[in-house]
Order: sequence, then structure tokens, then C-alpha cells
Amino acid sequence: MNIRLILIFLVTLLCCNPVYAQLSPTISKVKLNTKQQTEVRFDRTAVEADQYLVAVNSKTKQEKQVQKNNALQVVKMSKSGICHDTSSQYYSRTKHYTPFNSLEDCLKAGGRLPKR
Repeated sequence: MNIRLILIFLVTLLCCNPVYAQLSPTISKVKLNTKQQTEVRFDRTAVEADQYLVAVNSKTKQEKQVQKNNALQVVKMSKSGICHDTSSQYYSRTKHYTPFNSLEDCLKAGGRLPKR
């Protein structure tokens, strides 16, 4: 009897809590005997639900970082007139530069390709 009350309490707690309600946990019923008593078993426990929420939040942060990096990837023309694209060896080291949208634009502005 006590186990049944505990299970009912857990079901109501997880279904009524707004954090876990978003997950919409799947409830499956298993027949235990001929009286057709059922045991409620959750596919996702509270720990798995927390891990799921952390993974979703970190994924969105990673997607935002990738979009930010893609927007910032420009061709850099250094003060010495060398055009560095993202595949260049010294792209990350070039700090004082003029940004261009493409390598062709950088070359048209008077820049040159790196020797290496």
C-alpha cells in the first residue's frame, strides 16, 4: 500500500512540476498478476531529466557560439598588406587588420596572398 502511495506521489510531482512537465515523461504499464495490478514505471528519472535539460541548454549555447564565430570569420588584411583567410597559418595571430567579406575583396583592395 505504501509503495502505491509513493508511486502516485512521484507521478503527480513529476507531472505537475513545470520543469519536468515539458519533458512529458512516457508512462508504461506492466501487468504484474491476474488481478491486473499495474506498476508505473518512468522511462526518464529525475536525474535523467536534469541531464536532458543541461544538454539542451548547452547545445543552444554551442549553436550560438558557432553562429557568432561564423559571423566573425572574415578575411583579414594586415598592416603589411597580407590577406589572411581562416585557413591561413597566421589568421588567429593577426590582431591589427582591415576586415573584408571575401578574399577577392581583400586582393582588389591592394592586398596579397601570404607566401606560405
